[in-house]
Amino acid sequence: MTDFTPKGRIPKSDIDALLDEIGPDEWLPDALKGPFYLTVVASVVAIVAWFAHGYFLLVLRVETPQILLGLMWAWLAIIGYSASEMRRLYRLRMREA
Repeated sequence: MTDFTPKGRIPKSDIDALLDEIGPDEWLPDALKGPFYLTVVASVVAIVAWFAHGYFLLVLRVETPQILLGLMWAWLAIIGYSASEMRRLYRLRMREA
């Protein structure tokens, strides 16, 4: 019986051969860069939003624009996504070991 691979998919044997060639410790640091940098950029934007929030409330004494509150909520969502992606990569690495 032959292995059927749907169109546009890479056969599992090719993926396993590639991972064996690359080695488990070579791809993990590169794979973690995306979620890490996403978290850093989102955190910088959130810090600026918090300072702007304080400026609007304390200095200008006006209501905070909704976009700033939206950025703060987006930051929480991005942190959650990055943490789940890093956990997924950790589990994938543990399966290889």
